[in-house]
Amino acid sequence: MSSLDGTERYVAARGIFWRLAAGLAVAACSPGGARASKDVDASFDVDALTGAGILAYRRNTLAFLSDGGELVQLATQITGLSNIERLAELPGGGFTTDVLANPPPSRFPEPPRYPVGLAVGDVDGDGQRDVFVSDPAGNWIAYGQSDGSFVGAVGPAELTGFPVSENPRFETSATTSTLLGDDPDGFFATSRGLGTGWSAVVSGGTFNPGGTIPICITLLSSSAASANLTCPVIWQVEGAQFFAYGMASIAEGVIPSPTAIAYTYSSPYVVPFDTFDHVHKIPVSGCGTSAAGVGVFIDNPPGALRRIERLTVSADSYTMSELDTPGDVVTFDIVPGTASDAIAGVIEDSPDGSIFAAYQVTGCDNWTLLAGIQTDFDWRQVPAPGLGTGSLIPKTEGVQIIGWRVNVDGMSTSNQYEFVHYDGYSVRAWTVDMADATIGFSLFQLHSDRSDLSVL
Repeated sequence: MSSLDGTERYVAARGIFWRLAAGLAVAACSPGGARASKDVDASFDVDALTGAGILAYRRNTLAFLSDGGELVQLATQITGLSNIERLAELPGGGFTTDVLANPPPSRFPEPPRYPVGLAVGDVDGDGQRDVFVSDPAGNWIAYGQSDGSFVGAVGPAELTGFPVSENPRFETSATTSTLLGDDPDGFFATSRGLGTGWSAVVSGGTFNPGGTIPICITLLSSSAASANLTCPVIWQVEGAQFFAYGMASIAEGVIPSPTAIAYTYSSPYVVPFDTFDHVHKIPVSGCGTSAAGVGVFIDNPPGALRRIERLTVSADSYTMSELDTPGDVVTFDIVPGTASDAIAGVIEDSPDGSIFAAYQVTGCDNWTLLAGIQTDFDWRQVPAPGLGTGSLIPKTEGVQIIGWRVNVDGMSTSNQYEFVHYDGYSVRAWTVDMADATIGFSLFQLHSDRSDLSVL
């Protein structure tokens, strides 16, 4: 883990952070390929990365505040904006937003807050969903109340002192809740058992500073009723290998030594890709321990495009296969359907512009294209006056879309699925209708301007 303390991380977030962010906006050309490769690290100086530097990539976070059977509510974080918002679906269609909670005072006078990621989980064990906000100016918690409101507070020392991460997430079982995060030096975790407080933060990972940028992959087990954590293993990319860490040991406050996992791979790879972007479990019955993510090459080889890579893990080996998409994959999400299928919504770049494509997933490697449409994905960038007059937060592929099965009469049993993106100004929504394999698109403008800029 980085040795930076809170103040140093904050300074890095105002200096190295934004220098790298500007570099990330540049897409490297592929001399031997037909299109440009837009890998996450096209211009990374990996040796210069710090715990705050990696935060340059993520542009938004969307996480569910509600379950199926209700109008969807999301907690949202937008890089460059200081407010954490609640994005709520309206009964007659469309969306509305409000500030989720006022944060506690920042440790720095300017900017007051700089959220870079969030995770939804039950922090205090009261049965209400809380929002952990990762912020270089001081982590904080928006505590959920029984009336649906949220109250901002500092929270437990183990969480306020949790290293800054753009990818925090909770994994929860019937007995334990674990908060995970990662940065260029490895990953870290803290856990809370029933009736107990949060344990000390533990860290793991032996990453080569000049090599792979680590992405932790949490693969959920198929048995939610297990007394153990529903996340039995963390998979960590290091060079051309995967390493496994047992989650049960993390719950006890210890991260064990990693176990190397053998790999097999097929054409077109001479070597496996280096790391994953936008990782999701494949929620299809019979898939076991499997996930999908966008494969990324650190060295940006000629002709390498961003493709969806499917990872299936057994006890001592894993296999990978690639989904041959027509465009360069920017981001995607997978939504559970029936017990035997799921729907994936994928944003792709093509020579003719952006595409939204829908795939029906009926097996770990069985993805069928349902439909695809040309779409608007020219999302609005947040102003960054601290970088110079007229400056904007640079665009990257670190954008999230989130999907769900559409509710009908309070039940998630319809054949429609919705996927949304929010940039702090507008919501872009794609509706996939399985009945006739069609895709609809809507654009909802919620804000014409923002006053809650972080880069002042």
